[in-house]
Amino acid sequence: MAQTLQDFKAAFFKTLASPVRVRLLEELRGGPATVGDLQQRLGLDSSNVSQHLALLRAQGVVATRREGNKIWYAVPEKRIYSILDAARAIFENQVKASTRLLAE
Repeated sequence: MAQTLQDFKAAFFKTLASPVRVRLLEELRGGPATVGDLQQRLGLDSSNVSQHLALLRAQGVVATRREGNKIWYAVPEKRIYSILDAARAIFENQVKASTRLLAE
């Protein structure tokens, strides 16, 4: 089935539309991790982490590799962090603007 660029973008941003998935990606910024690693760092149960990672994997945002009985998750396309960094900059600018308005 042919997918337009707009369809891809909409599905991509829908994948990022969960605070848990964004937190997982931020944790993976430091390098590959297992479900157990991510569970511990984020304080979430393993089934919740696994479900979010499965969705990210289905959309190609994360990739896996198996080492023995462990599955390691990583972000193969590092440009995703440029998008997350841009979102942070927009957020910070909005906070600054709101702070200026409140100060007036």
